[in-house]
Amino acid sequence: MTENIKKTKGFVETPAVITQIMHFYLDLDISDKLLDLTAGKGALFLDHPAYNCFGCEIDTGNYSILQEKNYTNIIKGDVFEVSNQIGGESMNALILNPPYGKLQNGKNSVDIMNLALNKLKEGGKFAIINQSNYSDRFSETLEYFKNNTQIEYASIFDTELFKPFASVKTLLICGVKGKSEKQNTDVWIFNNDKIIVNKRSKFVDIKLLKPEEKTILSSEFWEKINIISQKPVEPPTLADFKKTIIDFMAWESGLPVKFFEKPELFGKALSYLRNKK
Repeated sequence: MTENIKKTKGFVETPAVITQIMHFYLDLDISDKLLDLTAGKGALFLDHPAYNCFGCEIDTGNYSILQEKNYTNIIKGDVFEVSNQIGGESMNALILNPPYGKLQNGKNSVDIMNLALNKLKEGGKFAIINQSNYSDRFSETLEYFKNNTQIEYASIFDTELFKPFASVKTLLICGVKGKSEKQNTDVWIFNNDKIIVNKRSKFVDIKLLKPEEKTILSSEFWEKINIISQKPVEPPTLADFKKTIIDFMAWESGLPVKFFEKPELFGKALSYLRNKK
């Protein structure tokens, strides 16, 4: 699948393969009202009817493109200033890729997620991507979202996915608005060796391979998601220890590493070190 992933004004477009996964989960009916509070150029709306797509967009250029595409329900302006024009709990589904990290107004991506969740009907589905460590970075802000969602499915994508425009581990969460219950959440982990990316200028050809699969309780999702996304630390081996010693001795003496790797030269290297002292 060839995708045109671009970086504009600090924002990176969502790869089409991820957008399709999000829509597969949402399983929209043409009558569903779909919300994206950071609409961009409308890529996340995919082929959903424009008249049932709602949201906000601050960039004038992007907003003009949305109007040309007949997205007449997109409001121009800062999401925190104009989203009140969208009725509370009026949306059937939510799709979102908010800007990562802290914003210029002191808000962050989770503030946008919380704001969007307020627009979603009880029982409505959502699909959101964000940086994978936001549940640690913005834990206080996340409380409302944690208490009002049921996570059903999640994917962790390693740093290769958005290259060459960004190198960040990304978390896709899919779920339902409602109180968290003790049910299972399926988590798929795509480490870099599970993602094939062939770069051709601004075009990226992406193929996702079979991921590592884990299952955790939805009620424990926010506490465990960052833990399971980390690659396990392997205990050092005897070979690791030997390499460390050899590297240090070579650095200390100024002699080539081969003098300490080859037994027939090791004695000479030790004699050199002793005489040097």
